Amino acid sequence: MTLASEVSKVIYSGNGATTAFAITFIYWLDSNIVATLRSATGVETGWALGTNYTLAGGAGATGTLTATGGNIPASGETLTIVSNVPTTQPTDLPVGGAFPSGSVEQELDQLSRQVQQVEQTVARCLKFPETDALALTAAFLSSVDRASRIAGFDSAGNVTLYSATTPAYALLSAAAAPVDPQYDVVKARNNLNFGILY
Repeated sequence: MTLASEVSKVIYSGNGATTAFAITFIYWLDSNIVATLRSATGVETGWALGTNYTLAGGAGATGTLTATGGNIPASGETLTIVSNVPTTQPTDLPVGGAFPSGSVEQELDQLSRQVQQVEQTVARCLKFPETDALALTAAFLSSVDRASRIAGFDSAGNVTLYSATTPAYALLSAAAAPVDPQYDVVKARNNLNFGILY
């Protein structure tokens, strides 16, 4: 077989009724599948095979995930199904004899899937444009040095860290003080859905 598709993840919107969800990408083992339910408020819950769902298919083909035990995605919820092929190579090829073309082809397919999984992860990461200078740094300081500090960018576009006393945070705290005198910058950022302030 070949691996002609680059799809390694599918996302479904719940409606409170649908229980069967197509896995449109090829997988080999049940352990190659990870399912996560995201609530309308953004809370994510990992599903467990045999408890929240069952699988049919796989073994080098597509399949179906069926929600069980009343775990039906409701309206406003989403179910994400992703490929999780481990980055190992379990096939031990024999010395001599007939060439095991089927085993070799499966290993190549799984290797391609591993690359797809990495690409899918990298696609969700913050990245500098290709045209940025090579000298730019995206490295953070150690966990000790970056503790309780805020990620941002300096005037040259390099990743840097700011303390909680930066003007933007001071302004946010001042604006929130009339509402709650005990309001701090972290509470303000979380409640207002602010990510990084510069």
